[in-house]
Amino acid sequence: MAAEDEETGLFMDDNESDDMAAVAESDVDMKDEEDPVSEAKQDAGLDDEDDPVVREFPVYSSQVLGKKLHILQYPTRSALRPLVAAQGTGIINSRLKPKSGIIEVDIPIDTSKFYDAEKGDRWNKVDRQTFSGVLKKGQGRYMAGVFRDGELHVSSIESVAQLRPQFKYFDKHVNSEKEANRMIRTDPTKPREARTIQMSAKSSGDFAPKYSGALGARKIADEESFVDIQWFDRDSNESWDMADKFVTTNKRILDSSTTLKDYTDKLQ
Repeated sequence: MAAEDEETGLFMDDNESDDMAAVAESDVDMKDEEDPVSEAKQDAGLDDEDDPVVREFPVYSSQVLGKKLHILQYPTRSALRPLVAAQGTGIINSRLKPKSGIIEVDIPIDTSKFYDAEKGDRWNKVDRQTFSGVLKKGQGRYMAGVFRDGELHVSSIESVAQLRPQFKYFDKHVNSEKEANRMIRTDPTKPREARTIQMSAKSSGDFAPKYSGALGARKIADEESFVDIQWFDRDSNESWDMADKFVTTNKRILDSSTTLKDYTDKLQ
């Protein structure tokens, strides 16, 4: 989990967010005064005795962290391989382009397995791999929280990014080889061929490149510089201290206006 300054935010790996998940087991139920759970069970032909309420607890919405919570997911990595320093796979560096939402993290490469040392030397002794993604609005679909003194304090996730491996070291090596081959093919002693060029006058606006949609977004992203993010391992004291910020002092119990039946109908 990475803690930034107040302007950027707090990041959680998808593996790490499991430790901070609001509800981790399906044996915890909630019911309000009208008991919509029992109503939905009756509609579904279920008996309360077959599915008793195990525990009830108050739920509070915390606004302390505001829009500073983000989840980083790694679709190509197994959840059994968390990015933690204790296993030698902790994040080395991390950086963000605030406007375009592009985020990158550097993960160490295990050179003891499936590693070609010869190519590693050719590619400037590659010892890490870069994962990159774009932060997208969570739209209220994700929440994270903590249990404290029998209470559940939750905060909404501002955005989610799926980080996938990039191969910048390989691209840089290929581009360097192309540039070297181009210089070899160019003979400086050979006189240049004379060519006829037709000139035409255009207004200043005609020279401005036109970008729209994905091309425009890509241009903005390419021109924006990365800002380094200070990253704290999930087992660090800084990460554990961050859990205190989930706890709200405004303990107004949340009242759900959605019944269990309405919820299951939306899922279908």
